[in-house]
Amino acid sequence: MVNMVVANMTEIHGTSPSRTVKELYAKGIVSVFPQLKDPFSEKGYEHFYDCDSGTGYLAWRIKTIQKRASEDQPTPAQHKRCKGGPASERDVTEPELTDEQLKEAISLMKHATDEEVVRLKMKQTFVHRQRMVHDSHQSPDVLSTFTRFADVKGLIEQDFTLLFGEETSAKLLERWPTMFKEKTIEQSKGLSHISIELKKLIAESPQSENGDVEDWDSDLSSLLVYLLPPTSQGRRKPGRLSATHAIEHLVVFLKTGNSVQGHLQ
Repeated sequence: MVNMVVANMTEIHGTSPSRTVKELYAKGIVSVFPQLKDPFSEKGYEHFYDCDSGTGYLAWRIKTIQKRASEDQPTPAQHKRCKGGPASERDVTEPELTDEQLKEAISLMKHATDEEVVRLKMKQTFVHRQRMVHDSHQSPDVLSTFTRFADVKGLIEQDFTLLFGEETSAKLLERWPTMFKEKTIEQSKGLSHISIELKKLIAESPQSENGDVEDWDSDLSSLLVYLLPPTSQGRRKPGRLSATHAIEHLVVFLKTGNSVQGHLQ
């Protein structure tokens, strides 16, 4: 009976129901089955759930479910072995430099004025950079070690191509305006829980004369903010950045000829 009651509780309230919910179920059991009431306790249902101590048959069953659920979750090491995703380590064919060659390449590219030399040295140090990216201790230093990402165009694209190949790296940007962007907006229209702000953004998503969605703009980027809401800044919920507030931090791109003053107004 306890298993059945907890199964119903977790289906409705999740695997971490509140104390009030657990106490309500405990009261329900002894009200439906008076013979199960404990005559020696104050309320008669503490053996099913005691709100003060957090113990009882219902609480113990919930802990068992939570423990099994956590055991089923993949560990960080298992995540690392999974195929796909940004955290996956992929095989690269680029040759790896010796420590001395690596130091020389990093020093040279920092002061090089020829962008072709920078691109070449960035390509040669790609394997080392990938190792840094997948090392939690070294990853924060990637941009300070390879400073030319900030001023030489195409270096991110070059790394992406070296990692995934020419064909894959070209697919995203090629298919975004003709496939992904329009589907993103279409999928958003079918959401079961949709805010007033999101409804407004969907309604205002710009369309060209032939019905196709136009190039990237602030409306579509705002829409994506709602579809992929900002994560909590720390564990405390009060630190969470709302989607409405996040929109104010978006970079807005204006087409040539648009009035900057008009946009600001």
